[in-house]
Amino acid sequence: MGIFFVCRTSNLIYSTAHFLVIVLIFGTYRCELRYILHNDYSINMYVIQYHRQLERIREMVTLRKNEETLEAFYHDPKTGQLWKSFFPNRTATYSGPKLLRPEPLPDKIESQLELCLNSDSDSDKDAIGLAIEYASKPEYWNEIITILEANRKQYSRASLLVFLNHLGVLTLKQTHQYVKNLAHSPSVSEEDLKKLRKRAQWLRFKKYFSF
Repeated sequence: MGIFFVCRTSNLIYSTAHFLVIVLIFGTYRCELRYILHNDYSINMYVIQYHRQLERIREMVTLRKNEETLEAFYHDPKTGQLWKSFFPNRTATYSGPKLLRPEPLPDKIESQLELCLNSDSDSDKDAIGLAIEYASKPEYWNEIITILEANRKQYSRASLLVFLNHLGVLTLKQTHQYVKNLAHSPSVSEEDLKKLRKRAQWLRFKKYFSF
């Protein structure tokens, strides 16, 4: 009986210790999860608000800046990520909106769209940021619209509509004039832009009514 009692006691102590270890690990995980959710930069790919960009940059270490292109690179000591701030639509006379995001983006545009149009965040910052980045690159619009057409059911309705609105493909006159004012020559014609706008309008209509 004495040996049996000792064995049962040892098993109980072992089980209790094992349980406490599990509780400790789970508690630590929940703390880390709350920390990640508390910092919206862990949820959003793009930081587009100016004041939030300043806050985010203060948390990182500046690696290098290019005074000519106005690009800057930062290191996040908490995550080890490389971040980049830049003006994707910048011209000689127009700076455009400033973006801050991790560097680099996924190589494939389809992966970029999947990441930014299915963000876990309640906002559409990622969709807006990616659209702004491609707003001055109409040479990619055909590929982008083709991917959106093929995968439209996979994307959030709000994110897809916001993305199209900020890409500029729906505002042909303003877009074409803007493209003509870029330092480089546009690689798409006005007729190409008209076709892309019609496709984008039909895509927006189908996604809005979900069919």
